[in-house]
Amino acid sequence: HSPALAACYFGVLDAMLAVHAGRMLALPHQLLMNVGRHLASAIEHYDLAAGRAALETTYHFARCTVLNGGNGGMTPPGATVLVEGMLRQVALAVLGDRLHPELLDPPAANALIALIAAAPGCWQSIVHELLQLQPEASAREPAASAFAALLTANEVTASLTKPNRLRFRANLVELLKFTRASRFIVPQLSR
Repeated sequence: HSPALAACYFGVLDAMLAVHAGRMLALPHQLLMNVGRHLASAIEHYDLAAGRAALETTYHFARCTVLNGGNGGMTPPGATVLVEGMLRQVALAVLGDRLHPELLDPPAANALIALIAAAPGCWQSIVHELLQLQPEASAREPAASAFAALLTANEVTASLTKPNRLRFRANLVELLKFTRASRFIVPQLSR
């Protein structure tokens, strides 16, 4: 697939999310899974334009999910599966240093905070799984503290406001310094 065509495709999805968020979240399960596969493929592709567009679209999907839940709406099951799958994809790509460096800040960081806000239980499961992968029990406690600081240091909240996203990005830099210095084990991405 052409990276330029992928970037245009994600631009169309963004426009549709901006105008018809509820309808986009309620798309049939299989269609949302196809969207998720396209997003994941573009993030892994290592093309800047396609990767940036995919991460921005991921942010918008997660943001719409958060807003839908905040307005008392029930998130459709397909949208929940999409958001949780993208959370795993983006988290492992960020933590495993598998993204082009220019995609980390801001597109990947923005997508990650929105995905965490949209699926906090899934995030807790991912962190738990990652901690259990560490071979030494003594390494788990400092890692757990570093992951907790991602969402609490610098007064970070679940808000998607720009000042909060900036604080989250600063916390993410600190988490990545920790995971790289401690040789934190992150599994390979799987489709």
